[in-house]
Amino acid sequence: KSPLNNIQIEKFKKIENVFPNVSMSIANSHGIFLGEKALFNMTRPGIALYGYLNYHQEALKPSARLLSPILQIRKANKGETVGYDASVKLERNSILGILGLGYADGIKRALGNVSNIFLGEHKIPIVGRISMDTLTVDLSSIPSGKLDKLSYIPLIDDHYNILDVANNCNTIPYEIMTSIGSRVKRVYIQ
Repeated sequence: KSPLNNIQIEKFKKIENVFPNVSMSIANSHGIFLGEKALFNMTRPGIALYGYLNYHQEALKPSARLLSPILQIRKANKGETVGYDASVKLERNSILGILGLGYADGIKRALGNVSNIFLGEHKIPIVGRISMDTLTVDLSSIPSGKLDKLSYIPLIDDHYNILDVANNCNTIPYEIMTSIGSRVKRVYIQ
């Protein structure tokens, strides 16, 4: 909706004839939704390839999920502390899960102590600070029958997507996508 879009497109059109045999592109993922006037010879979708936009999100379906292995599940007592600098003191007896991803894998430290992930309808708070290789979640809301069958927890999925993560980190979806490190195994499904 910015008036700068049309100004930039008009300026770009003025040099179109200077390079008659060169394919021209001005539209990135969001620019594509400006319509025909912004398309020229080709477009440059980036984050839209993964199903994310800041605007027109309803036009795309997110394609990325991030699953973290559960390394350990343990009972913790009310009053015990979690994380670097004991940043959380448990207010109740809890069941904690130690997940095998951390900031070395691109999980933003800003998510510690303030974000929730989900397992279906069950909200799972991230407790304590995100460490280099792990993070801790409170699994107390998961029924024990379901908890016994878990080996992975989704950190990014339909319930808590990259837009949510970006908002919680005060950043943009591009940063979240490009931060996921090389230690994270990629599985491509067609």
